[in-house]
Amino acid sequence: MFGSAVTGALLQSQLASRLLPAAQADVQALPQSFQAPLLDGFAKAAHGVKGLEVGAGETGAHLPADLPDTVRPAIEQVALKSFQDAYIPAMRVTLLIPVVVLVLALIGAALVRPVDEPAAAAEPTAEPADTEPSGTEPGD
Repeated sequence: MFGSAVTGALLQSQLASRLLPAAQADVQALPQSFQAPLLDGFAKAAHGVKGLEVGAGETGAHLPADLPDTVRPAIEQVALKSFQDAYIPAMRVTLLIPVVVLVLALIGAALVRPVDEPAAAAEPTAEPADTEPSGTEPGD
């Protein structure tokens, strides 16, 4: 459980730090009048009060209803590309943590040696004498 929390926190941190630079690079494909509002939205998402919300049930940001239909697909495309440009490298860095932990666990498991038992306990003792009562033969 602790590992999941660490991995999630690292992903959120990495994504927040990469989101705005990715948007700044991708926003050049939009008309000048739409660049600043889009960058502002990414900045609020990455550094807002609630922080960046990722995970199950999150739906992302919504575009304004009064946005012209001619520019809506371009904004959606830039937003998607910006998210992908930030998410993929963030996920690569984040997945290194569990891989490193697994490699360390593998090395630790390989270095564990069985405990040697004392020689007296390891050698079987002489077989006990006949367990049948004396004077009777088996099968009587």
